[in-house]
Amino acid sequence: MVSSGVSFDSVVNSGEVFNHFVSTYAMTINTRLENHGTIRNHTSGNYFYLNLLGDLYDYGTIRNDSFRFLNTVQRVLWQDPSADPISSANVLSQATGNLQLTSNLRFSGSDINLNGNILIMYDGSNSYNLSHSGGKLRNGTLNTDGFSTLNLSDGVYIQSLNAEDIILQGFVLIAQNCSFDDVVNHGTIQNYYVSSYPLVINGNLINYDTIKNSPSGGYLYLNSRKDLNNYGTIQNNQVSIDGPIDQYVLNTGTINASIFQLASEIESAQWFYNGTLSAPGYTVNKNVDPNVQGVWQPRSTTTDGRYITIGNGATELLAPENLSVYFNLGKLKLRWDEVTDAIYYNVYMSATPDGSYALLDKVFSSNLGDGQVMMTLLGHQEYVDPPRFYKVTSGNYAKQNIYLRGGNPLFFCADHSNLSDYIWETFTANSELVQGPVSELSLKTYPVPFAGELNILAESKSTAPLA
Repeated sequence: MVSSGVSFDSVVNSGEVFNHFVSTYAMTINTRLENHGTIRNHTSGNYFYLNLLGDLYDYGTIRNDSFRFLNTVQRVLWQDPSADPISSANVLSQATGNLQLTSNLRFSGSDINLNGNILIMYDGSNSYNLSHSGGKLRNGTLNTDGFSTLNLSDGVYIQSLNAEDIILQGFVLIAQNCSFDDVVNHGTIQNYYVSSYPLVINGNLINYDTIKNSPSGGYLYLNSRKDLNNYGTIQNNQVSIDGPIDQYVLNTGTINASIFQLASEIESAQWFYNGTLSAPGYTVNKNVDPNVQGVWQPRSTTTDGRYITIGNGATELLAPENLSVYFNLGKLKLRWDEVTDAIYYNVYMSATPDGSYALLDKVFSSNLGDGQVMMTLLGHQEYVDPPRFYKVTSGNYAKQNIYLRGGNPLFFCADHSNLSDYIWETFTANSELVQGPVSELSLKTYPVPFAGELNILAESKSTAPLA
């Protein structure tokens, strides 16, 4: 039984520790607490406060009123799997030093206030998890190395909480000022009851379960600043895709958010869908249907913004067939057949066949009915002499299959899986034929897939000028 003025260096508790019933009292431990027993309030009334400046090793029960961390240097929190969840009503970090998990840690019914401090959820190469039921978790940062799990249940809400890479499980209620880096969601995420709150994901979001509004009222606003992969259900009020670089939305589940919005990183802009202006006028935000595949891009008079690709995750795209290079009205062009499930094509260029390929352009099919995709190589002379080499990829979400195309002489490469395993064939075009009256020089490749060699057919088309 603890009264006033009680302080120890280290404590190993195998019994019961509680306050004298006449008042509220505190015990301070400076170096280490090893608890095998019970720490609680007196059953006759008042409260017991536990002040810890050192490390915690918990094998038993801690369910007093206030558990306060007062450490000025980094301290360790360890909990045996057989211990009861810590159920102190108030868990408060009043420290200037951080707290580090060296095991999984469980709470129940506690208002956990990190008070602006950091909870480190790893030790070397080991990552640890935090579970909490029936309380709060607020005002701090969860520092991870790799992914740690945050498992919340029974109405726990988080507020003013930042986290690095995290796996979410259980039922996560979002209040104000919450942001994470990469998130893998295996639970339910929603706003805290009747109020509306944003959740900012600065990294990638992979959703396997549910993101929604609270049925009690209010809205959840989801801001996704990198890639969004949805295999579950997203039905909250608003999803904003608002990153600074190219973003991908993979949707093989259900997205029926009230508003699915793309945000321009170049301020007010015109919005292009698959390379075509979607509507006149300039706007910062563009509402789109996340169930319609395609590539969006904001463009202003001076700047082209990032690409935002919405796909269905088709992972087995064929390499483009019937690739050809030809002249049309004095311009050198590439042409290939559309690929089923492809929503865009990337064309890359290199000075050598095994050199570094730079993205030349992202290409869309302007006419889905004709079955072909074309690209004009502007300033074609620089792409022909000296030779230049081209790689064309078909893309949906992130999976791309590849084909290489060269200049004069023309080198071809096709490979469905491994870019390092090339099959080469060479064709040297007659420069007089290329620059003469022949309006089109077509080079086709067949068959697909390639087995042992790459067959090339060169053919001269009509000598009459093309309309």
